[in-house]
Formats: sequence, structure tokens, C-alpha cells
Amino acid sequence: ILGTMVAVDSALILSLLLVFPSSFMVDALTVHVCNTQHSMESQAQPTTFKTVTAAQNFLREYKTHHGGQLPTGGATVMICAGTYEEELTFTAADSGNDASRMVTYTSYNGEVVLSGGVAIPSSAW
Repeated sequence: ILGTMVAVDSALILSLLLVFPSSFMVDALTVHVCNTQHSMESQAQPTTFKTVTAAQNFLREYKTHHGGQLPTGGATVMICAGTYEEELTFTAADSGNDASRMVTYTSYNGEVVLSGGVAIPSSAW
């Protein structure tokens, strides 16, 4: 249920930014990624996602609806400790606009493992 509520809140925030962009301008965006229930509860932010891909898509949508621009201070994706098994592809759509409007992906509270590979059993050798 929490994940659903977070997704709705994030969509609402993005909608408000689109409808009233000058009223809701921010200096920088901070997005949280937490893939465990405990971590999500401790990070109860409107922009908390369960996957790095969801955070990536949120930032892409933000840029799409703001003329390709991030806020002046850029965006930071804070990833909670854990293992994230996802296929990630970064393109120009995921980059910042200049030195002050960068996108930074960083660990929030411990070791983060991004795993997009496929495990090969030892019997395959």
C-alpha cells in the first residue's frame, strides 16, 4: 500500500509542477529510492520510489515538462542501502544541463549494489 501511495503522491507533485510551474519552482530536486518496506517508511517522502528506474523516469518526465531543464541546483537521487536488480540504460535524457544542473546518483545510508547481469550457474563452466 505504501508503494502505491508514494506513486500517487509523486504523480500529484509532478502534476502540480506542470500546472503551476512558477508557483512550485524548486532550487534542486531530491529523489529517494528504497526497495525495502523499512527503508521506505523511514524515507516517507513524496518522491520515494522502489526502483532506480522509477526515479530515472520521474526525472525524465520532469525535464520533459520543463523545457528539458532541471532546477538550478540539479537533481540528486539518494539510493537506500540494498541490492537493486534492474536493467538500467543511461542516455542524454538522464544527464544534467550544465555544471550547476547535474544529476547525481548516490548512496543514502550504506552499500548499494546495482545488478543488471544474469547469474551464470557454476555448472555452465
